[in-house]
Amino acid sequence: MNVSFYDKIKTVLLIYKIVYRLPRLKTMINIIVNPLDSTRYYEIPYLLKYINKNNLKFNSILDISSPFILSYILSKKSKVIKTDINEWEKHYICDNENLKFQKEDALKLSFEDSSFDFVYSISVIEHIYLRYIQAIEEMIRVCKNWWYIYLTFPVSTNKKEEWLENSLYSDQFISKSNKVFFQYRFDEIELEKIEKINWLQLIKKDIFWERKNWDFDYLVRLLKKTSTNIYLTILKDALVNLYYWFFLLKKPTNDFMDSKDFWNIHYIFKVYKS
Repeated sequence: MNVSFYDKIKTVLLIYKIVYRLPRLKTMINIIVNPLDSTRYYEIPYLLKYINKNNLKFNSILDISSPFILSYILSKKSKVIKTDINEWEKHYICDNENLKFQKEDALKLSFEDSSFDFVYSISVIEHIYLRYIQAIEEMIRVCKNWWYIYLTFPVSTNKKEEWLENSLYSDQFISKSNKVFFQYRFDEIELEKIEKINWLQLIKKDIFWERKNWDFDYLVRLLKKTSTNIYLTILKDALVNLYYWFFLLKKPTNDFMDSKDFWNIHYIFKVYKS
């Protein structure tokens, strides 16, 4: 399922419609100027398009550490619990009848079995060192039978581990040499493991490869450059993300025939518990 320019524009307009609900002026300004990061221009419209195309209606939704703006969009029609292991994330959420924040560890969710119609996690499991399968199994546990899970994460021709000198997020794994684990880029072998997890039925799978090798790495380097003026940095990030929403990723495929150093996979599963 492709994500068209029209799909992206529709998503941005949806975001602008809910900006007034955000809790802080700085957050509002940031979202108005820079509504989505480059890969989010694919991940969020993809999900919304699938929901609309299949006329899916959810009463209860669980967000696992995904970009907070999506929880606002989905909470217009459903009850959403937005979770994150970092309690600071609650500062982006204005609780209301349909939207609540809750501090949660994806590896040991506090919810009862079969609590949600829909569970989604956008660009999260790649940041979990070694135990990412356990996180998916937790999502399956709390999802109702024959309802849906949506996952996205980066993959490469060959599996990669990326390590940093300093932490970017809370609760990152730190090695004995004081390196901080950042993320995986999974390969085809790891995908097969995920697709074979018990109680998952693959419904939809699309791979968006980068157009040229190392485009994504260059994008990250551009975004890491900062200015002493925070508003100039926000503007720079917006222009970079706007450029790459057109030129970073190609049309979707389902194979590795044209594999690159980076790509973004979209999975929609149904849960079937025997």
